[in-house]
Order: sequence, then structure tokens, then C-alpha cells
Amino acid sequence: MSEEHYTIFHNDPYNYVVLKRNNFVSKEVFQASTNKSLQLLKQHHAAKLIIDDSLIKFVTPVNQEWILDEFSNTAFTSGVRFLAIVTPETLIGKYTVDKIYEQAPVRTTTSIEVRSFSHIDEAESWIREKNRRRDLLDSLGSGTPARVSFHMIVYP
Repeated sequence: MSEEHYTIFHNDPYNYVVLKRNNFVSKEVFQASTNKSLQLLKQHHAAKLIIDDSLIKFVTPVNQEWILDEFSNTAFTSGVRFLAIVTPETLIGKYTVDKIYEQAPVRTTTSIEVRSFSHIDEAESWIREKNRRRDLLDSLGSGTPARVSFHMIVYP
């Protein structure tokens, strides 16, 4: 699914949805793109969502309120259990996302595990790790051998 201001797709092997917004988006586009990503998530019975807002300038106050008051509950009832946010690259964008995080514990009651990242590859690694942990737990419960992957990350 692709529009001028955003792209949404489902990752089949790991069963997660990615929403990538481009540059500034209006309130309507921001909310519609988010809701479309939830529809795709439900369609695939996925529980993991990545929202890549690295290219937007900031999250408007109206959309901040909408995220806290509407999106968190709708996301949870749509099946989201893990949410990775790729934060905007701009300083003001990072600030607006931080404001949402500050208010979330007081304003929301859902149990969605949320993490923020600077790059999409970090977000995808975290989301994919959720599959590896689930596979390990499933195999331990069923008595079959676990599929475990080891990755070495070398930092400069």
C-alpha cells in the first residue's frame, strides 16, 4: 500500500507491518496512514508494528493528543503488542516524540511494549528478535528442539 506521503507493507517472513511516512503530513494523512497500518496488521494477524517517522519534521500537538487518546487503545484492540518507533531525525521531531513518551504512562493503560530507535534496521532487529524468543518458548513447551540464532554485533 503506497500513497504520496507514506508507504505501508507487511513483512511476511517475520509477520510485522511497517509504516513509513515521508516528510510533513497533515493530521488527516497522519491518522489515516496509521489506521491503514492497523488494518493491514489485523488482516495478517500480526502483533508487531514499526512506524518509521525518521523523515517527518515533527509530530503536531493534535497528532500527539490523538496518539495518546485514540491510537494506543485502537492499536491494542487491533492486536499490536510490540511497537517500534523510528524517531524523526530533526531535533524538534525528537522533542515531540519525547513529549508523547512522557505523557504515555499517565494517559494510556494498554500493555504494548514500545521502543524507539534512530534507524529502521535497529527497529527491525528488535521486532525480529520477538519472533526468535517466541520460537524458543514455543519449542521449549512442545518438546521439540529450539531454533536459536546468534548474531555478533561489533561496535566501532
